[in-house]
Amino acid sequence: MKNIINAGAVLGLLATPAFSGGWEASKLSTSHLYEDGNYAEFSVLPLTYDVGATIQYPGAPKHKVLSDQTRATMAVKIDLGNFDIGVSKYMSGALLFEGQTNGNLSGCSPSVTATLPLCSVSPSASVKIGSTTVLARYAIDDNYSVFGGLNRYTLNDGDSVTTLSGYYEIDAADKTLPTIGAAYEQKEIALKVELIYQPDGSVNVPTGSSLSKLIPTTPLSGASIAFPETTTLNFQSGVAEDTLIYGAIHQGKWSTAQIIVPENSNGINPVTGAADAAVSAIGSSFDDKIHYTIGVGRKISEDLALSISYATEDGGGAETSDPFTFRNGYETYSISARYTASENLTVSAGYTYTVAGDVKIVHEAAPGVPSGLTLDYTNNNVSGFGFKIGYTF
Repeated sequence: MKNIINAGAVLGLLATPAFSGGWEASKLSTSHLYEDGNYAEFSVLPLTYDVGATIQYPGAPKHKVLSDQTRATMAVKIDLGNFDIGVSKYMSGALLFEGQTNGNLSGCSPSVTATLPLCSVSPSASVKIGSTTVLARYAIDDNYSVFGGLNRYTLNDGDSVTTLSGYYEIDAADKTLPTIGAAYEQKEIALKVELIYQPDGSVNVPTGSSLSKLIPTTPLSGASIAFPETTTLNFQSGVAEDTLIYGAIHQGKWSTAQIIVPENSNGINPVTGAADAAVSAIGSSFDDKIHYTIGVGRKISEDLALSISYATEDGGGAETSDPFTFRNGYETYSISARYTASENLTVSAGYTYTVAGDVKIVHEAAPGVPSGLTLDYTNNNVSGFGFKIGYTF
C-alpha cells in the first residue's frame, strides 16, 4: 500500500485550505518524516481568489478583496537509523487584502462624515508569516514513534496594513515555539495515527503608524501578534485492497491569538506637521476553529494512485465586526494524482476548490460602537492547481 499512503500525503498538501482559522495559511505537515531513506520534496500551489464584497452604498459594485497567492513548500528528511531529522519551510500565515485599493468609490474621504458611505471597511494588507521547522523523529519500535522540534515564525520587514483609520507599517520580527508529537503505525494494513501539538505564544512587533500612507509614520509600542495553540490528529488506514481512507482534525485556539495594534497618540498632523494627531488602534477578534478533512486514496496501477478529499470548517457567525474576517466557514473539495516516474522520483498534481460561507462585516467606529457601515461577502470561492515533486536519495 506504499503508493496509496503517499497519495494520501499528497492530497493533504493540495487540499490545504485556501484560508483557515485566524490568519493561518498552511498547516505544518510531517509527512516527509515517514518517507523511506533520505528524502526531499518541493511543492507549489497557486491559488486564485474569487473573493469579493459589496459596500452598502446603493448601486455599488462587488469589489475584489483578497489577493491571489502562491503557496510554496519545501522539506528535507535525513535518515539516521532510528532517528530522522526533517527541515521544512512554508508560508504559515497571510493577511493579503485589497479592500482600500479596490473598494472605495470616487469621492470617498474617511475624514469627512458625509463621504463615509462611499468607503469600503475592508483593509488593504500585505502581511506574510513564514515558518521554518526542524523536527527530530525517533522510532521506538516498528509501531511507535515520537518527534519534537522547533518552529520559527518570521514576519517580513516593510509589510503593511491600510484601513479607514490609518496606515500601519511592520518591521521584521520572529518567534520560535516548540512542536511535539507521537504516532502509532501498523504498516501491514497502512494504519497510522499521529498527534501533533503546538503551544501558543506571542511576539512584540515593531510598528509605525500614520493617518495615511502619504504621511510619514511615527513609532508606537505595544503592537503584537499572537500564535494559537493548535492540536492536530492525522489518521489513515487501509480499508480494502489498494484502497486507503485518511483524514485529519485540526483545532486552533484563535480566541487567545489576536492581532493588537494600539492607538498612536503621536501621529503626524497633516495640517501642522506636529506629532500630535491620534491614529486609531486596530485589532482582530478571531474565534476558535476546528477543521475537518476526510479523503480516500486508490491505487490504480503500480505507478499511479488517485485520491479525493473533502474538508470543512465551521464559521463564527453570519455577522462580525472583525475587519480581517471574510468568510463564515468554508468547504473544500480536492482531487489529486501521484505518479511514480522512477525508483527515486514521484510527481504529484491536484486541483482544489473552496466555497466560502457568506458573512457581513459591521464596522465599528470605536469598540462596541457601530459606525453604520457594512460590507457583505457573498458567493465567494477559491481555486487552485498545484504540483509536488518528491525525490529519494
